[in-house]
Amino acid sequence: MGVSTRLARHRHQASIAFAVGLVALSFSANVVWGLAIQRDLPAPKPNSNHLPFTLSTANVVSGAETLELSGRFTENATNYSDSIDWTVKSTTGEVVYSGASVVLTLPVPPGSYVVSGHYGNVAFEDVVSLAPNRSVAVNFVLNAGALRVAPHLTDQAVAAQPCTTAVFAVGGNAQGQQVATSLRPGEILKLSAGHYRVETTFVRGNVKATTLVEVKAGTMRSLNIALHGSLVRLPTLAQGGTWQISNGAGETLTIAEDVTELPLTAGTYQAEAKQGARLIAKSFVVQDGVNLQLSLD
Repeated sequence: MGVSTRLARHRHQASIAFAVGLVALSFSANVVWGLAIQRDLPAPKPNSNHLPFTLSTANVVSGAETLELSGRFTENATNYSDSIDWTVKSTTGEVVYSGASVVLTLPVPPGSYVVSGHYGNVAFEDVVSLAPNRSVAVNFVLNAGALRVAPHLTDQAVAAQPCTTAVFAVGGNAQGQQVATSLRPGEILKLSAGHYRVETTFVRGNVKATTLVEVKAGTMRSLNIALHGSLVRLPTLAQGGTWQISNGAGETLTIAEDVTELPLTAGTYQAEAKQGARLIAKSFVVQDGVNLQLSLD
């Protein structure tokens, strides 16, 4: 992509309140010519991209040269993006900085630096040249947003059941690839703008759901997923016994000793366990949204 000629004038720092929504920063046009980002990089890393950006420079005294790095979600956004994971290296491969920051300001000597950043599944890399007696500020356009996934069973009371969410790209260079994972309901996932397949599975039981969603640049999408199923409460077995639950399709779940609640989809099941020398076998029916308590009787 070509270099934007709109340059930046920014010395304040901003952060994002994701609960309200995502916004990003646009720069005022105070044009200063001189430095440029080089595009003649070595072969980029997998999934890395060159992003559009704005660039500004300022005259400084010798020894006060700085490199400032930041990002915004869209071309016309008005605030900085959320924190970006930055890595800055010299052209010889020496790591100058590695860490997360909303606006990163590095006092560095004149020279060329390889700048790479990660914002969720957005990865980019470029070379920035810093001349003597100059400071340069680069603001990348991420074209990104965020996704908040809040899965729960039909019964709202069991939303605390542990679950995993995997996000796969639909289209683009990452077609079919898993680009994000969440182990915590309600976690905010940073994603590039695009279409995704969201697969949510409860760690216990057999309840899962697949949803298609679009993430738009500069916005946070909240996705409340109601997974159809119910909570089956299992009686505790003595002498370290475990339950085995099978469904009509012949699929069997072996339940850990400490598990007393199991999310299951609607259907007919067979539960088996040993209580000492006694073999316990029980058939039960799970209805969507209706919790069930099994007994040893």
